[in-house]
Amino acid sequence: KKSRAFVDFCYIIFLVIRMHRENQPNEVDIGSFLKATREDLDMSQIKVMELTGINNKTLSGYENGVSQPDIQTFVVLAKLYGFSIDKLFGLNNFV
Repeated sequence: KKSRAFVDFCYIIFLVIRMHRENQPNEVDIGSFLKATREDLDMSQIKVMELTGINNKTLSGYENGVSQPDIQTFVVLAKLYGFSIDKLFGLNNFV
């Protein structure tokens, strides 16, 4: 069970990332990045669903910019796809 402090911390990180992204209009579109990365790995949305439990319709929403993954989902996708969340959001230059 996660502590309330951990959940609050994750939410603060999410807000910082969102504020950072709003100030960086040339940054990578998250949905396009997720789709391109998945396709580069020759994975279908169904395969991602089988490996992670993330519904393929939900994944489609992320890839098309309809919705955004929460922090826990980003971590799952980062591990599966082999990318670093801090690099994706440009946090290596931010923090």
